[in-house]
Amino acid sequence: ETEYQLRVGPSAASASGEAALGQEYIATFNTSPFPAIARVRPEPDSVPDQWTRGVVIGFVSPMDWDTVEDRIIIDPDPGVARYYVNSYNNQISLDFPYELDTEYTVTVPGDAADPYGNTLGADFSWRFQSPGRPPIASFNLAPQISQLSTSAANAVDIIHVNSGDMEVRLYDMGLPLNLINRPYDLQDYQPAAEPLRRWQISPDTGRNELGIYTLPLADGGTLPSGVYLLALNAANVDENARYWQNQRNLLVIGDTNVTVKEMFGSVHVWVTDIASGRPVEGRELTLFDAQGVEAGTAVSDANGFATFAYQQINDYLEGVTVISGAPGQAGFGVGNSQWNQNIGGWTFGLPSTTSDEADLFAYIYTDRPIYRPGDTIYYKGIVRETDYGRYTIPAPRPLELKLFYHNFAGGQSVDVIIPVEMDADGTFSGEYTLPDDAPTGGYDLFIQDEGVDGRVGVTVAEYRRPEFQVTLTPEKEEALRGEAVNVLLEATYFFGGSAANLPVDWTIMEEPYSFFVPGLYYSFGDNAQFDYRNVGP
Repeated sequence: ETEYQLRVGPSAASASGEAALGQEYIATFNTSPFPAIARVRPEPDSVPDQWTRGVVIGFVSPMDWDTVEDRIIIDPDPGVARYYVNSYNNQISLDFPYELDTEYTVTVPGDAADPYGNTLGADFSWRFQSPGRPPIASFNLAPQISQLSTSAANAVDIIHVNSGDMEVRLYDMGLPLNLINRPYDLQDYQPAAEPLRRWQISPDTGRNELGIYTLPLADGGTLPSGVYLLALNAANVDENARYWQNQRNLLVIGDTNVTVKEMFGSVHVWVTDIASGRPVEGRELTLFDAQGVEAGTAVSDANGFATFAYQQINDYLEGVTVISGAPGQAGFGVGNSQWNQNIGGWTFGLPSTTSDEADLFAYIYTDRPIYRPGDTIYYKGIVRETDYGRYTIPAPRPLELKLFYHNFAGGQSVDVIIPVEMDADGTFSGEYTLPDDAPTGGYDLFIQDEGVDGRVGVTVAEYRRPEFQVTLTPEKEEALRGEAVNVLLEATYFFGGSAANLPVDWTIMEEPYSFFVPGLYYSFGDNAQFDYRNVGP
């Protein structure tokens, strides 16, 4: 591949000799090498990474892709392989999922040609070995923190695939309040003490086979009540896998389940017996804040309930821990207010926050959502004391309502204070007339008093009120591809008459459609194999 430069001097004359070029002409061009393979991926005789797919072939020069696409042979045949051409890099990619532990041979035909008809001259082949399943060694426990009862034999299952020899270590942690409050620190925690026990495990499963090994922690019995650390290592599993595999787990062994609810000004606790599920009376409970400082004691009542008076240091719920009894004794249990994995409000589509709620909540609404400059906004608000959803009527009091619009473009803004008086029913209402020169945009109407939460948005626009309504009704909701569908258009004036003899412009748009099938790992998009493992029909 060589770069050439052509120069024509300024004295170059015309055929008649009466005129000259007058200035130097320079042209640059390159020659292309004959077709050849510059690079391939995976590399020959290699084992690609676990998440690699397909093959990539790079050529030294531009190619006639019609002589390449759908002509590359892959053995064993992967079935459907999608071709992707990158002309800028003279590169072609074939996407397909690998079979496990399979030797692939890829062959590019020798008659693959460049745009000038030059060919490779001979078939080009290379081999690579696909990887097996990624090595896994993981406790079959809840992430980070788990609980086992002293009423049943203590054992844990270990899920393993291609793990090699495994080692499990058990540590007595005492009361590790730092890890109970911040279990995400477990992944980098290094115990200072020697483990209570070690187990060396050599799995007997074959390559790529899933195995489950049950490890008794107390030789068929139970460990003394307390908090323990289980740590797992495996010969073939990378050390960093502990960040996504469950290889470090804080294990609470006890007979008491402790449920903790932290609120502003108090902490509520419910204790039950793990074996029977019944509330337990007389459990001695100790409250610790997020820094591990003792913050109070209480005793559960006949219903298993106890309440601590507790004032947070910060203006948010930082998390608290409650200990029942003491390690090594009956009645031991541990609970933390932030142990809510898969049962928190967001799991059920409910918004939740660790910040304190406002003292008052106001539901504000207007007579319509859009106005013109000069229009009158009629508004009403219903105010209630929040009190964690009880919504009682507050005493009458004055409030300040603010209408606000900020013009980010630097033009006219609006900042108006509207005094309102809340009546005995906890409501207020009124009106505000917009100036004739009010800027258009999105306005906020809200109560600016401290401790009151309530707002509504309105739009000010130079809009034209619609005169008629148009509806489109297809004769059927579903149709096969290529099938004609009639659509009924109806136009009516809002005052009741039909809108006849009006010109009609119409546009039809399409978008991909997918439907939901109950169950796991279904996808109907073209890129399904990028996201899901092919597990068969």
